Formats: sequence, structure tokens, C-alpha cells
Amino acid sequence: MKKYAFKISAFVGMLLATVSCSKDEILADMSVAFSAASYEVAPLATVELPFAVTNAGEGVMSATATGSNAGYVFTPIFNGNNNGTVLFTAPDIVSDEETVTLTLTVKNDGSGRQATATTTLHISASKTLQIAFEQESYEFIAEAG
Repeated sequence: MKKYAFKISAFVGMLLATVSCSKDEILADMSVAFSAASYEVAPLATVELPFAVTNAGEGVMSATATGSNAGYVFTPIFNGNNNGTVLFTAPDIVSDEETVTLTLTVKNDGSGRQATATTTLHISASKTLQIAFEQESYEFIAEAG
């Protein structure tokens, strides 16, 4: 009889431990991923970089996006709890081709769980501007008076 009592008390203890866990505690680790490992961006182009979140759980989600070039602005937008896009507009003049690493961090504000993903943006250089004069240029000096 003691043997059965021990098994029942162990089972009840496991059952209580399972019931007392919140929904987020029993989910697998939260993760986030971009739809591509890298993106090509032309000068002055606006691109949408889609991402998906798995095992987010319930609660309000927030996101921050930062690039390896601090001068660029990345705007994360959620389309529900499990997916969204990061918006980026490349500068209009890019003297040399540039590669920027983008890091996205998403957080479930209710549970505090978070995940991070990275992708690469290859920003192409602006086309060279050439100016040609068809006539000779003239100089003159103007004096006051």
C-alpha cells in the first residue's frame, strides 16, 4: 500500500507542477528569423525586410532594429504577433558600395522572453555623375566702382 501511496503522491506533485506553469513557461524557446540571409538595396530605394517569430506566446510584442551603420534608420512594424517587416530607405548618394549588418530584437513584453536575428544589406554605390561643357569657359574680374 505504501508503494502505491508514494506513486500517487509523486504523480499528484508532477500534475500540480505542470498546472502551476504559465503558458509561456512550457513553450519552446522563442525565435525570430528574416526571410532571407541578405538583401540587395539600390541608392534611395525603400525595402521591406520580412521576419517571422515562432513560439511568441501571448502578450504584446515589441521590436528594435539597429544597423552596423548608426546613421541609418530601420523601422520594425508588426503585422500581428508572429510576423512583421523592417522598413529601410537607403541614402540617395552612396559613394562606395556598403555592407550593413541589421540586428532585430523582438520581445514579448508580457513574459519578458526575447529573440534576436541578423541579416545583411548590400547597398550599391550611386552611379557616377558626369558633367561636360560644350563651350570654353570664360573668366572675368569685376571691380567695385
